[in-house]
Amino acid sequence: MARCKKQPRTSTRLWVLERQAYQRAQRGPLAWISDSTGSPSTRFTHASVPYALVDGTPIAINWAGLISGNLLRPINLTEASINYQNYIYTATKPNGTYFGNFACLNWTSSSPVNGALVGYSPDANQWSYVSIINCADPKSLYCFEQ
Repeated sequence: MARCKKQPRTSTRLWVLERQAYQRAQRGPLAWISDSTGSPSTRFTHASVPYALVDGTPIAINWAGLISGNLLRPINLTEASINYQNYIYTATKPNGTYFGNFACLNWTSSSPVNGALVGYSPDANQWSYVSIINCADPKSLYCFEQ
């Protein structure tokens, strides 16, 4: 299961996390990332409460708002509340399902010949699905408390 490092929060929070930190994590919040074994639509709790950044700013009123394709605000803060403006690995359509074939060979490849779907953190409309890049480019992940 794709997990992120646990943060000391009690409500549904999300943040950007470096890919290397995600790979070391064993427990905690889930990453907004998909491959042939699963996706956020199948792994996440479909919350009826708002999703918010680490500073408390809401980005969606509930799961339906999160997967609508249009967030209230971009997901552009790290777990330390630092502004982050870059591409994020997702392999996930805005509705939370697997994009297919562009997940760095189920996240096992860092080869430039393989590709991954990315979102763009400063854009509330293209946060999950904007482009395909090669797997040699180190990128971060979105992390969601459940």
